[in-house]
Amino acid sequence: MLGLAGVALLGLGGLFAADEAMRVQAAWGTVLGAGALLTRDWLQRWASAPIEAAVARLRRAPADYLRPEDSSHSTVDPFVPVASARAGERIVVRAGEVVPLDGIVDRGRCRALLHPAARVDVPRAPGDPLLAGARLVDGEVRILVTRVGEERGLLRPARFGEHPPEALRRLPWRIALEPLWADVLVVAVALVAFGAQGGVRGAMVAGAVLLAAPLLGLRRAVRAPWMGAAAVSAEHGIVFRDEETMERAGRVRVVAFARRGVVTEGRPLVSEVSALDDSGTGAELLALAAGLELAAEDDPIARAIATRARALGVVPATVRRARVVAGRGIAGIGPDGEAVALGNRHLLIAEGVGGALADEAAAEAEGRGETVLLLARAGRVRGLLTLHDEPHPGARPAVQRLFDQGVDVVLLSGDHRSTVAAQAARLGVVHVEAELTPEERGEVVERLAGSGGTVGAVGRSPEHDPMLLRAEIPAVLGAAGAPAGDRGIGLAGDDPREAAW
Repeated sequence: MLGLAGVALLGLGGLFAADEAMRVQAAWGTVLGAGALLTRDWLQRWASAPIEAAVARLRRAPADYLRPEDSSHSTVDPFVPVASARAGERIVVRAGEVVPLDGIVDRGRCRALLHPAARVDVPRAPGDPLLAGARLVDGEVRILVTRVGEERGLLRPARFGEHPPEALRRLPWRIALEPLWADVLVVAVALVAFGAQGGVRGAMVAGAVLLAAPLLGLRRAVRAPWMGAAAVSAEHGIVFRDEETMERAGRVRVVAFARRGVVTEGRPLVSEVSALDDSGTGAELLALAAGLELAAEDDPIARAIATRARALGVVPATVRRARVVAGRGIAGIGPDGEAVALGNRHLLIAEGVGGALADEAAAEAEGRGETVLLLARAGRVRGLLTLHDEPHPGARPAVQRLFDQGVDVVLLSGDHRSTVAAQAARLGVVHVEAELTPEERGEVVERLAGSGGTVGAVGRSPEHDPMLLRAEIPAVLGAAGAPAGDRGIGLAGDDPREAAW
């Protein structure tokens, strides 16, 4: 608007000017000014067209949703406008449909393409998040809505650039980026110019100031890169909390990787149960281990042991007063009233049990990158369980991409150092922190942040929350659409390559 006002003032000034030369100059100024404005607007539209198209693609979500209680009604329209949705409601999404709102699967199972650019469908079960824009390939789910309206992950890019990072909000940038401030400044300069010259000449000078104001297009120019980057990321299921997070992510110099579920698939399997003396068979040891792991419930190792026991028809032994020691293992009272424990060497030492008898057998498995759990009963190590977790195919490319960007990688784990070092060697990672409890992993991340440079972390929630919460830029796998994804960077998928994208 100010540019048009400048053109108008130049034209009117030339129209009423008494000097012929001044009228000619005003005419040329008006023509050139109008041409410059039209050219600038055309260039801006041309440059922003791909960005606006990307944002528009992200907005292609259903206009209504299906409530669970209405899904069986055939006599009335069961669909409700998405605009009226509220967080905390539940919606139903069926095979072939697109998820209209961010949320968490509350009931049912499905396979879904997690984001607009996804080519491979993945399973989703209760507790798993789904981002608006995901498409169900099969199945039917009921979703607990977490975000609606412009807060949906795929719609955030349209707002990016409205609140630039702190570095760009300082003077004099702030004047240029705030429309009201920029307008006030330009008008004030024009008024001063008019007052200094007066009359027709003053009007023409004021028009030139309005026309030539370089601040008019700066805000749009600053917004475009943020919107474009955020839109492309969102299409691939990568959702940034805000512009500040995106800007700081580009300055990360150290990234802490969790091991299980990031470097590995996160689905360990029991590969071997070995008795170290003749006081029990492998089946008896497995029964005792399964009885202990009942206290861990949803832990991946507990599921692996329970799966092995079911496959061999082993009934878990009765264990009383079982207690979980975070990052160490489980201890309790066995069926015969004897103290029993299953975990790493730190747990056995805390329980007063020496693990030297198992060192040789454990070292062999740990050298292959496998997890070893020691089983103790009545103050002695009786056996060990070996678990294998397949390496994640995306871990090596993710680490290499970070190396190529000059970012260092630290691998954190609660496993024995030999296990972690074997996996780190396959990735080319030099820095390893092993045999840590979850809280200690968080302390390592905090220490890295205190040593200078921006520190990121890649993990899953809630398993790796202590380290994710202490990282300046946490990238949470499989959390886009869930509250955990709003801590920093939420990823729809489980591939660590997306975190290094």
